[in-house]
Amino acid sequence: MDNFEWSEGYSIKFGLYHIDRHTMNRTPKMSADWYRNFLTNSSIIADTNFSLKKKDVSGIQSE
Repeated sequence: MDNFEWSEGYSIKFGLYHIDRHTMNRTPKMSADWYRNFLTNSSIIADTNFSLKKKDVSGIQSE
């Protein structure tokens, strides 16, 4: 589920559902469908196509 991140606010999205903060309606993301298929079939469906977005972390400093 999406939550508030101190440094990013609500801009970072987590979870299997998108939550509209005004109406509190929940909409399944593609990851929810993938997870449902995984649990139902106990396997990964090979023909499922999706891409992951990379976040620019060049400005993040490690301690």
